[in-house]
Amino acid sequence: MSKIIKISSGLIWMLIFGGLIVAFIVFMNWLPLQFQTNTARQYSSIESAKLATGVENIMVPVYIPEGISWPPSLIIAQKKPYYALVMEFINIKTKETDLFIIQSSSGEAEKRFQKIDFIEIKEETGYILKGRHANLTVGNCKGGIECSKLDWQDGDTYCSVFLMSPAFKVIKVAESMIR
Repeated sequence: MSKIIKISSGLIWMLIFGGLIVAFIVFMNWLPLQFQTNTARQYSSIESAKLATGVENIMVPVYIPEGISWPPSLIIAQKKPYYALVMEFINIKTKETDLFIIQSSSGEAEKRFQKIDFIEIKEETGYILKGRHANLTVGNCKGGIECSKLDWQDGDTYCSVFLMSPAFKVIKVAESMIR
């Protein structure tokens, strides 16, 4: 009988020790998330990014040009050192990024998060976007594709819309964001 008790107690200790190891691994996976709550992270929806950042007024375009995916294929948001939300939309046929939207409490966010950039700038001009002063940039991107960017400030929020298409479409997307 003592042999059975020894085996049983050994088995119990092994289960307890195994449980502690599993609990330790779970804790070690959870711990970094607690320190990174303010850093840029990917989210599955605009609503979850909104909840994580605590920002109430996220400007989402109502108009998306034909051939571009909805919902966004990538959503990244952060709280600090400044609030930023990035939405990336892909071309349905090419699976390449065609539309990129950045909203932030800092003008520096565009430099950090911009994924596509101009190879050649053809024109930069001021534009009045539903009563707001905006900057419109038109040029060529990778592969000689015509691309356009419209950026403006709305209160404390800096907005930038970058689209792989002519200027009139980027204007239409940006106008659909402002209500």
